[in-house]
Amino acid sequence: MDLTGGAMQPLEVTADSREYVLVPWVMTADGVDVDPVARGIAAEMAFVRPGTLPTSGAWVSAQWEYALGLWHARVLVGPEGTVTLPRGTYDVWVRANGGMQERPVRRSSGRVRVI
Repeated sequence: MDLTGGAMQPLEVTADSREYVLVPWVMTADGVDVDPVARGIAAEMAFVRPGTLPTSGAWVSAQWEYALGLWHARVLVGPEGTVTLPRGTYDVWVRANGGMQERPVRRSSGRVRVI
């Protein structure tokens, strides 16, 4: 599942589905795209109810994946995945740590709805 750009309907998955949720992530330094893996930047993701902010315990380790010319943070969601979500709708947040002075935290423009 790739959660990208603009206003969109939530991506619906069943509660017994297990798949990666990918969020595109663009980082630049001095106008040049940054490779987060080469820079040692760790990715974390959080899934929270709309209108709420992630708490410290909501963050889980994520991986970086390069696909279609973009870096994506990704987490395996579903039974026996990194995160198992009860039925409901979730905002997806991504945080980057290490390998740089900044520590950006961004909310994805997409949502996940577990049915």
